[in-house]
Amino acid sequence: MCLLKVTALQPDKPRPIFIGGIHGVGKSTTCSKVSDELNIPHLTASDLIRQYKKEASIQDADQEKRVVDIPANQDILITALHNSVIAADTYILDGHFTLIDSLGAVKPVPISVFEEMNPKALFIITEKPELIQSRLLLRDEKDYCSKELRTMQDAEIEQAQKIAKGIDVPLYQISFASVTKMSETIGKFIKNLMNHKPNTI
Repeated sequence: MCLLKVTALQPDKPRPIFIGGIHGVGKSTTCSKVSDELNIPHLTASDLIRQYKKEASIQDADQEKRVVDIPANQDILITALHNSVIAADTYILDGHFTLIDSLGAVKPVPISVFEEMNPKALFIITEKPELIQSRLLLRDEKDYCSKELRTMQDAEIEQAQKIAKGIDVPLYQISFASVTKMSETIGKFIKNLMNHKPNTI
């Protein structure tokens, strides 16, 4: 049971550009590149949660990619964002639209989390499951099933679409053709957004 009292982000707080996708799809690499090129902050949801738990001396029972208490983790994320000091009008936040629970089941992140987050726009990065599989094998030295990865990615896309519709913000699905192409596409949107111009993606 979550004991945190979550407060929605204040109206004057910077609103994130949320970039989601399953593990191994290339979120962090792409976001770091966009952040460097546009000189805007980049935060990672899992890092914020991990740091908050460390500072609050909360014992972390999560294992690998599995999350024991998804609602509590998302409450922590919103609290961490609320407490963060960001000297910019917007920032990039990479994370997930779905998470894997302690039993290995894919669970959607509640729409309420994104309502409190109040993002300017949503992106979801996708890739061929076979390529994600080979990438994770090199990175984690674990051989994930490509069929399982496809199921996870389909669930991620479906929840992203539900969230975009539920909070009425634009959603852009982009295949991970290359880091350069991805950063160019996302960077173009963010530049237009920061300049208050209609997006042309």
